[in-house]
Parts: sequence; structure tokens; C-alpha cells
Amino acid sequence: GVIELCREYLSTLKVRAFRQHLLIYLCSFTGKDIYATVFVFFAVYCLNLTSADAAEILSLSIVGIPTTILGGFLLIKIGPGNLYKISYSTILACLVGFFAIYVYNPASKLALMFVIGFFFQIGRQILEFTPWNVFPFIPDVDEIISQKRREGLFAAVMTFSRKTTVALATFLVGVVMQMGGFVKGQSIQSPEAIATIANMLFIGTGGLILISLVLAAGFKLNKQTHAILIHEIERLKAGGAKEDVTTEAKAVCENLTGYAYEQLWPQTLEKSAAQAEELEMAKKILADIGGDYKIDYYTYCATRLRIKLNERGLEDPVLLEKINAMRGAVLTGQELQILLGEKSSKVYDSLHLLLGR
Repeated sequence: GVIELCREYLSTLKVRAFRQHLLIYLCSFTGKDIYATVFVFFAVYCLNLTSADAAEILSLSIVGIPTTILGGFLLIKIGPGNLYKISYSTILACLVGFFAIYVYNPASKLALMFVIGFFFQIGRQILEFTPWNVFPFIPDVDEIISQKRREGLFAAVMTFSRKTTVALATFLVGVVMQMGGFVKGQSIQSPEAIATIANMLFIGTGGLILISLVLAAGFKLNKQTHAILIHEIERLKAGGAKEDVTTEAKAVCENLTGYAYEQLWPQTLEKSAAQAEELEMAKKILADIGGDYKIDYYTYCATRLRIKLNERGLEDPVLLEKINAMRGAVLTGQELQILLGEKSSKVYDSLHLLLGR
């Protein structure tokens, strides 16, 4: 029912990395929404430019195509936290530039607006690009807490939150402008209305982007920490003992989840025993084959572990004898098929942990 759905939505906020990610996402995108709503009014009423000038400055968003390509490279190279910092710092610097033009009203203000607007669009494009490219990492953080895959739930929370804030931001901008004395359709606005427009751009957009920048400084989910997290999940899936966790893995898991490591990946005695059994099965299979150097690749289906042997494996008479004696095993061409029933995927996970490939 509705209550259960709300509980599921709220449960996503127990994940520290997602709380940080969602706040960064909502604050930065709401700041961008305020900018998009107010900028034309700012250009026309605060700087006395034409609406056509404002539209042309906004059209510099075409820079988004090369910026997105660069953003993909930087996301891998320096991590999302640093990419956020570049984006938000650029936007804040541009807002300072807009404020200087508003205060000093230089003769070359139109040219300066185009230059600053160009760099603003670079920052904005990175702002829009980064959150949804970080999102695929989030369900992995949740998995070590809940032992579930809940990608759809996290996507729903992000989408619902975004639609709510964009509607709220548009409504509030209209209310604040009206309260500040703005009169729709009037070519000349009062000094109070002009100040309200400027304040919304600098304080509204700037304040939310500044909050996002502060939050980004503590965002530690990146390629390196994600790899450590995934390795730990795979180790636990394969029956690894929690007390064998490395200091580095423990610190990363606690930082990303917001939980003490002891609370993560709850294991019942029955489940731990089953995982240990599957790990032993994988070890025995590997021992019977005689080592991973005889394996080309391996996979699994609903009931079988499928291992493709290379020439060294196929030419080993001892191995072939073991296969003939192995219960539930059959060699079809180069592929060794071992009947494991519903345990095939778990034994595959254990073998993957042992081989590291």
C-alpha cells in the first residue's frame, strides 16, 4: 500500500552516500532552475539589455556537447567529487562576474555577459551531467546494507524529488517577485522589484550552489572506493568471514554507508554455512581441474557451471580421468559442464572470488 511505499522511499535515505548525492543533486538543480527562470528578467530589467540579447547568451548552452565529452573523461580521471567542485566553483565565479557587471555597469557589459555566460554554461553542463552518471554506483552501496538490488527504487526517489523541487522553485520565484513589487507586462519596474530580481539570482542561485559545493567536499564515492566496495561485496557473497575484512575496506564501507561495519551484510548461521559450502565446492572444482591456468573462461546457467578448458586442460590425461569420475560432470567439446542445480550461480561467485577474473 501507500504506507509501505513511503517506507521504502524513506529507507533509501538511510544510505549516507545517497543522502549526500540527493542533496547535491536537488540543491544544484534547484539553483540552476532559479537561474533559468530569473536570468532574462535580470538581463532586461537589471542590466537594460534586450530579451533577444538574453536569449542569445542563454543559447551558449551549445557548448554542452564538447563539455559532456570532457566531463565523461574527468569523471573517471578525477572522480565525481572533484568534478562537482569544478562545476560549482565555475558557476559561483560567473555569478560574481554578473554581480560586478550589475554594480559597475561597464560600457562593454554585453560583450562581458557573453564571455561570462560561456563559462557559466560549461559549469552548468557539468552540473547536469554528473549526478546521473554517479547514480549507478549508489545501489551497490545499498546492497551491502540490504543485500538487495534496488536500482528502480533509488531512481524513483530521485525523479520524484526532482519533479517536486522544480515545481516548487518555479512557484516560489513567482511569489517572491510579486512580493518584491514586480508587475508583469510593465516595461519599467520599481527599484525594489529590480533588487528582488538581482537578489534571487545572486542569493538564490548562488546560495544553493554554495551549499552543493560544501556537500561535494565530503562526497567520497568514486571509482576507487566503488571498486573496494564491490570487492568486499563479492567476498561476502562467496562466504568470506566479516572478521577478515581489511582496514581499508572497512573504512570505505563505513564511510559510504554511514553504518558501522558490524551492521552491514547481516549473516545468519544458516546462510554463512551455505556460503562456506559453496566456497568449498569452488575450491574442490579448481583443485580437480589443476589450476586456473587450464581455464579459458567460465560462466553459468540455471543449473550448471560451465568452464571452457584451454589446450593445456584438454591435453591433461589426469584431468580427463577426473572429469569422467566427477559426479554430474560432462565434457562437451572444450566445455566442462558441472551440474550444481540452484547453487550454480553461488558457486560461480565463489570461483570468481578465488580466481579474481
